Parts: sequence; structure tokens; C-alpha cells
Amino acid sequence: MGRILLEMLGAFTLPFLAYGLVQQLRRLLSMPEKQWTRDVTLMLALFGLLSCAALILAVWLMSERNMGAYQPAHIENGRIIPGHID
Repeated sequence: MGRILLEMLGAFTLPFLAYGLVQQLRRLLSMPEKQWTRDVTLMLALFGLLSCAALILAVWLMSERNMGAYQPAHIENGRIIPGHID
């Protein structure tokens, strides 16, 4: 669960990090700066949400699906056989 939340957080913050990098490059190259206005922040949040949705879709499409029945853990000949999907 924690890994999934970190992936979503990373996907959401990626546009903000990219915009901050662009601002730093503009400052280094002495180009006029845009500020973090409400419109820019709103667009970055929208792109962040879209990237989260794209990540969820990609994981859903690429995940392995087993369509068999679940066999719970059981004991055979004195050995524990872990649960698995047939």
C-alpha cells in the first residue's frame, strides 16, 4: 500500500518538479520568469492528476491476472503447503 501511495505521489508531483526545473533554467539563462500564478498551479495540478490516472491505467492494463481458483494453505504429509492460485 505504501509503495502505491509513493508512486501516486511521485506521479502527481512530477509536473511541479518539471516546472520548477524550467524556472531554474530560465533564471540561469537570464530569461524573463513566469511566477507561480494560480493558473499555472491549477494547470500543474491538472497534469499531475492526469499523470496519476495514466499510471493507474497502465498498472491495471499490465498487471498479471490469474483466473484460477484460490487454494488455501493446507497440510500434506506433515508439510505446510502455502496457499496459491491454480
